[in-house]
Amino acid sequence: MFSFLTKAAFGLSALLVSTSSIANSVDFSVGTGYPFFGQVELTFPQTDSNSRWYGNYLIGLDDGFSVGYEKAVSDNNKHAIGVVLGALGARDAGPACEDDDITCGIFEPIIDLLDDETTNGAGLSYSYHFSGINQSGWSVKLVAGYGESGESHKKRADGSFIVSYQF
Repeated sequence: MFSFLTKAAFGLSALLVSTSSIANSVDFSVGTGYPFFGQVELTFPQTDSNSRWYGNYLIGLDDGFSVGYEKAVSDNNKHAIGVVLGALGARDAGPACEDDDITCGIFEPIIDLLDDETTNGAGLSYSYHFSGINQSGWSVKLVAGYGESGESHKKRADGSFIVSYQF
C-alpha cells in the first residue's frame, strides 16, 4: 500500500516540479544523519519564498526516496513544518535466523547489524534553516511518521534526523 503511495507521490511531484520549475530555481543539498548516513536532495522554492517542494534520496544500511513540502512558520523563515511521503526512517527488521539454524545463529550478530529496512509511509517534518528556508546554508530536519517496512511489511512508526547543507 505504501509502496504504491510512494510511487504516486513521485509521479505527482514530477508533474508539479515540471510545471513549477519553469519559473523557479532548483536548489541542491547534501547531508547526513540517522538512520540514513547520506542524503541528496533537490529543492524547488516557491515564488512566495517561504515554502518549498523537495525530493530526496536517502542512503544508509537500506535506502529510499521521499518527497515533501515545507512552509516557513516564523517571521525570519528559519522554522518550517511540512509533510513527507516516502522513506521516513529505517530500523532493524527483527530476528534473522530460525531457532534451529546453527550457522545463521553464529553469524546473527553480524546479520543484525546489516538488516535494517526502510519504513515507507506518510509523516510530518520540522526543519530549522540557519539562513532561512530557501537560502544557501545549513539546516536540521526531524521527520516522524507511520508506514510499512520494506521487506517484512511490518506497520510501524519511524523517523529520522538529517543535517544538510543547501548550495
